[in-house]
Amino acid sequence: MKTTVDTFINATGKENELQAVITAAQSKLNSLSASKSAYLSNASGWFTHASTYRNLSHEDWKDRNKKEENEYNALCNKSQCRGQGKSGRKTRFDRRYDEWMKGLNKGNDYNRRAADITNTAIPAQESVLENAKQALKDYQKTINGKLAAGHSLESATESAQLEIQQQEEAIVNAQTVADAQAEAIILKPKQDMTKLAIIGGVAIVGLIAFLRFRK
Repeated sequence: MKTTVDTFINATGKENELQAVITAAQSKLNSLSASKSAYLSNASGWFTHASTYRNLSHEDWKDRNKKEENEYNALCNKSQCRGQGKSGRKTRFDRRYDEWMKGLNKGNDYNRRAADITNTAIPAQESVLENAKQALKDYQKTINGKLAAGHSLESATESAQLEIQQQEEAIVNAQTVADAQAEAIILKPKQDMTKLAIIGGVAIVGLIAFLRFRK
């Protein structure tokens, strides 16, 4: 039979494991929030760039086409106006027009990525964090309950580890999904997020259902 010191170390070791999961999840959540802020800042910068070149390209377009800026914006904001600069300025117009389109596309892309982080990656990571915290509470509660009932620390620790085993497995699976979603947004922004969101939603719903109905 193990000594009290040995079993206490084992109990503390499991708590340390769970706390490490909590710390890592919080760190990932902080990183996602920082990425979201960076994407929004980048989007703002590119929209400013777009606005500058929209105005400049309009100067090379308006005299020939006789349209004011609001009409120009409505007609030409979907890459349909290349080659329409006034005589002698077509090359410069196309260059300026392309910069306007580039600014719009880049700004929209960064906004989409920020939205994906807000709507998909952050909720997934928050779920991992909250459920890891719950697992730690359940572990500590089980140990305390068993000790109060007269069990040895070794027996209490063993019971607590069995109690949270399925929770730990569910948390690991949810973290895998959350990591995949974050990677898709940050490293592969053009990947289809709908499929990932569905997969992540199923994993999280399964975890919540398990936690709610576990004995």
